[in-house]
Amino acid sequence: MSKLSRRGWVSLALLLVLLVSTACTAMPAAPAGDSGAAGEAAATEAASGEPQRLVVAQSVDVQGLEPSNVNSRAESNIFTHMYATLYEITESGAIEPYLAESYTLSEDGKEMTFKLREGLVCHDGEALTAEDVAYTFERAADDANAFTGNTAGFVLDALDYQGVRVDSDLEVTILMGRYSSPALGLISEAFIHCKDSYEAMSLEDAAANPIGSGPYRFVEWVKDDYVLLEKVPDYGLKDVAYDEIQWKVIPEASTRTAELIA
Repeated sequence: MSKLSRRGWVSLALLLVLLVSTACTAMPAAPAGDSGAAGEAAATEAASGEPQRLVVAQSVDVQGLEPSNVNSRAESNIFTHMYATLYEITESGAIEPYLAESYTLSEDGKEMTFKLREGLVCHDGEALTAEDVAYTFERAADDANAFTGNTAGFVLDALDYQGVRVDSDLEVTILMGRYSSPALGLISEAFIHCKDSYEAMSLEDAAANPIGSGPYRFVEWVKDDYVLLEKVPDYGLKDVAYDEIQWKVIPEASTRTAELIA
């Protein structure tokens, strides 16, 4: 069985971000016979009035849809579109404002305060505030949840995370044990999720019914088959090219190429 190398997945992920998240205008569907991004992604031709869908083939299914437990490239590809971050790392490697409009660093470099944009909304319809940001980090840090994903298993340790402070509805401060030059990039990897909804769900429910903050929202996960997201109307923070994105599980590389070309 042929699998993409780690470098191949990284290249594909960056290309998907370029295709989907940073497009300034709607992109046309891939023409017949054109398989899209390196044979791994293709746009479906939409009839008048029907949503335009990007189909992304990947070799493995996600293990779950828990934002604090992202452990694979397959999961990260999906979460990047379903959840927003305080800042985002662009395809060029630049770090730019996203949910936050600015940040300040304390003189000792141990406190990073973010000012959120006004009018942010979670996919559950509730306002996204500093409380949601604080909840994201505290939930990941809670040993009782036993998360092992990127935020809990790497980001918090790399930051020497000491806690989080809510300064106002739109201001939140991340507390660190030491100055860390890559702190902004590390914090930009944490997928911000919504306190009210996640507090009301068990860990099992949360891993199957994600409620995000990004330009696409969760529609359906059919295990070992596909994950489907749809565009959030009037999202405002960024333009996206497609009405829907479907990540389809196709283990064999040759089959992925053939099905996407068809």
